[in-house]
Amino acid sequence: MYAEHYAQVIQYVWGYVGARSYLLQGDLQTVAQNIPRLRLDGPGIYSLWLKSSFHENKYVPTYVGFTSRPIQTRLGEHARFGKIGELYSGLPDGAATTGGIGVLALELPTPMARAMESVFLEAFDFAQNTADNLMSRALRPWTVDADLSEDAPMPESAGDIEAFNDLLTAISDQLEALQDLQTKLMQLKG
Repeated sequence: MYAEHYAQVIQYVWGYVGARSYLLQGDLQTVAQNIPRLRLDGPGIYSLWLKSSFHENKYVPTYVGFTSRPIQTRLGEHARFGKIGELYSGLPDGAATTGGIGVLALELPTPMARAMESVFLEAFDFAQNTADNLMSRALRPWTVDADLSEDAPMPESAGDIEAFNDLLTAISDQLEALQDLQTKLMQLKG
């Protein structure tokens, strides 16, 4: 499933688990200068979104990642020589961003962030994630964007509900497994 086809579902799940959205408007230099103001000082999971409409807050997901360092540090690296810079220089199909990016982020301990990232990457093919693609791929045409300035609507179509349920179940399973592991390790320690 291409992530850009499920923008609202992915946004809904991020909101459901407590992530916050950040809209970084302007050119690459302005975006890079505003990243330190995000105050994302802990490790966690984040997703990068391409602004798909110049006059509206419409975005599609292009990348998901986790970091054991402060999220804002990692985003700064993406702006200098990573995925944010790639969005501004143009995706492989030649499409360039239209004046900004969106970031969904949630500060979490690294193991939880890593588990959540694996769930998203298992369920969706994000255009800029290269683990499965070997290189960034062109975005596939999509019909629905997500408005990151508002809460996402609850999924209503059968496909969206199925994608939501698959993600939620996978996240719950991952978190439960981590909690079980922690309990067992604490028993061994004690």
